[in-house]
Amino acid sequence: RAVLAERAKTHEQLIILDPHDQPGKWTAQAVGGGRDFGSILAALAGVLAEMDHRFKDYDRGRATDDFDRLTVLIDEVPALVAATMDGAKTLDPRWKSFARKLGSEARKVRICALLLTQSPLVQDIQINTYMRENFTRVALGDQAPALLNEEKDTKRRQTLLDLLRGRTYAAAMEYRGEIHVLNTDSIHQRGEHAVASRLWVPTVAQNGAGNVVGTFPNRPLMPESVQRKSRQTQIVWYAAAGYTTREILALLGGDYTEIVRYARLGRQHRTL
Repeated sequence: RAVLAERAKTHEQLIILDPHDQPGKWTAQAVGGGRDFGSILAALAGVLAEMDHRFKDYDRGRATDDFDRLTVLIDEVPALVAATMDGAKTLDPRWKSFARKLGSEARKVRICALLLTQSPLVQDIQINTYMRENFTRVALGDQAPALLNEEKDTKRRQTLLDLLRGRTYAAAMEYRGEIHVLNTDSIHQRGEHAVASRLWVPTVAQNGAGNVVGTFPNRPLMPESVQRKSRQTQIVWYAAAGYTTREILALLGGDYTEIVRYARLGRQHRTL
């Protein structure tokens, strides 16, 4: 919740997938409550469709920093994996496809995943050891001391355990091969911040070619006063309102390079 709240402050796009969702758990609407794994898998297909669209923009020369970061939080990942399997047989390939593509490609177009699981074993979430190197491992609560015990330096391990002792919210992190204790003194206050309404909820459909398409509903409409302004002003407004470059191109048409240039100004305005 604290991570989501911090990212919502900067108006980033968020989507929360949780088969065990309850009112107030995330201070925002999650997809998949009541063990609706079908909705979760459909949303994952929408995220992959968005990643494909972003890579088309990337191929046209759009820089990584020009993409709005999309954070995908998935709780109870082993339960989701179990819902797609029958023993060793895969019943639904969408999770495996998502995990494989996300772990190896998504960072280039600023799509980030937070995978919540009670098991640190890669096989329980169907990623391999190589892909796990693309993730930062964070251990919370009772799992924090277990992570610290992986520290090979005996003296440093004891120092870390001493730092962890007595903390209300115990947390440790493995980052680039090193293990650290996290400062969680203000974590409760940070987690209580309401998540902004900029939730990314893909409407998953198939186009004429049978490909999955993700859409972005609930974007604000351009005021009439802006409609009477220049094309460049319209591009800036759309970008500041949260539209992606691809969406602006679909709405206004015209020169892609011009849209990229003025959309960057709009995103800077939104950040300020």
